[in-house]
Amino acid sequence: MRYKHIKKEKVFENKHFAIYEEDLILPNGNQVRWTFLQNYIAVGVIAFTPEGKLLLVKQYRPALKQEIIEIPAGLVDPDEDVEKAAMRELEEETGYRANKMIKVCEYFRSPGLSSSKMFIYMAEDLVKTNQNLDEDEFLEVLEVDVKEIDEILKTPLDGKTLYALSYIKSNLKK
Repeated sequence: MRYKHIKKEKVFENKHFAIYEEDLILPNGNQVRWTFLQNYIAVGVIAFTPEGKLLLVKQYRPALKQEIIEIPAGLVDPDEDVEKAAMRELEEETGYRANKMIKVCEYFRSPGLSSSKMFIYMAEDLVKTNQNLDEDEFLEVLEVDVKEIDEILKTPLDGKTLYALSYIKSNLKK
């Protein structure tokens, strides 16, 4: 099954993503125009305080018009190492520095609409430092007992957090 890529045009770009329209010829010979997001990589971090509390953040998401609970996460800067971005985001958002990161998984966030990729890391050997939020970032750090995961799973979550909480339930001793 072959797709033929005819023409691709950037129709919008900001500091977070670009939107493209591309003309394709499908395997059946039909020509279509496809619109998609491209070229951003994000990281999410599963982290526990030295006391064994799971670090989560609660923040308002304008697209949803509500606050949701998430794992610490953010975008990877151009030419930035993904693991270093995970370390940076964890410290910026929570005020904890990890001395070690272990890659848990990587996945495409929504491959029908986007080429964006998410990497999930497990942070180890955390040290308390200082939170250093971006100028446009407002969030509350939560330190959660693992026993609370089942209740959090009943709330609306984003994909990375759903994956992370499910991973914790399946792989870590309580």
